Amino acid sequence: MSGEQHLLKVYTDRTYVHTTTVRHQGTTVALAMDDQRRLVYTVLDLAHHDEAKGELDAAYWSENPLPLRFPSEIADTGFAAAGATALPVVKNGGRIEAAAGEAFRAR
Repeated sequence: MSGEQHLLKVYTDRTYVHTTTVRHQGTTVALAMDDQRRLVYTVLDLAHHDEAKGELDAAYWSENPLPLRFPSEIADTGFAAAGATALPVVKNGGRIEAAAGEAFRAR
């Protein structure tokens, strides 16, 4: 490990092409898109100190990034009585809506 490598958390489970970090209600979240256009996230958990992990924040990121799930329906603000609108289902890696009842496997 190089002199500063211990300061970083590196994930090697896939090839990442875009990364960013955001803060949500005081918690740091890292988001990434892989070469298959899938979004994943990991959370920096500084609330639970562990002597075995030490002081560096690199040890407090999630062990593995998780897939970022999106809702299957949306609702217009102020129109609750109208109900939610279902979003179209699109096959992985594509931009074309799947046929009604078409089964495909989640990755």
